[in-house]
Amino acid sequence: MSSRCGPRLVGLAGGSCSGKSTLARALADAADGVVLPQDAYYRDLSELTPNARQRWNFDTPAAFDWDSFATDLARLADGAAVHTPVYDYTNHTRADRTRLVTPRSLVVVEGLLVFHDERTRALFDLTVFLDVHKDTALARRVARDREERGRDATEVRERFARDTQPMFKRWVEPTRRWAMLQLSGTLPVAELVASVRERLAQSSE
Repeated sequence: MSSRCGPRLVGLAGGSCSGKSTLARALADAADGVVLPQDAYYRDLSELTPNARQRWNFDTPAAFDWDSFATDLARLADGAAVHTPVYDYTNHTRADRTRLVTPRSLVVVEGLLVFHDERTRALFDLTVFLDVHKDTALARRVARDREERGRDATEVRERFARDTQPMFKRWVEPTRRWAMLQLSGTLPVAELVASVRERLAQSSE
């Protein structure tokens, strides 16, 4: 747990489509916060062919630019604004633009592996792990990827079976040991927000 004097940092981890992004946005809206998605720090795959990008495994620690992620998170923890990458999920490359993130009273960091690196893990005031059953996660992922990323449902299911679920067991689930709070991603969002805020209030007493 961090002992800084800057904004409070909450880390939200969990499997794909466990509800991290939804909770992060709701928590930020309720607590004058800002969201930092770990997905923005996927490595740029522009040097690979489109077919090679499609086969890339995005669910391992090697998929992320950890140095940039750790540097930006440390700056936010100190109260400084950062220009984060913007990831193009359709082409699996980084966009030409960046996103300005200015810390407020709360910074909510969400992603598969936000607890993996000790440099980032040490900065959090609260760590939360969201759980959902794999069938729920798959159904959510098919719906999301078809609607938001224009992907074929069969492709989504194949990637989930090939990469997402095995890598959840290997990499993501073991990080729950660093969670101060574990919640079900199927609970109503308002209930999840209330639980996180209550725990934050307790930790500041």
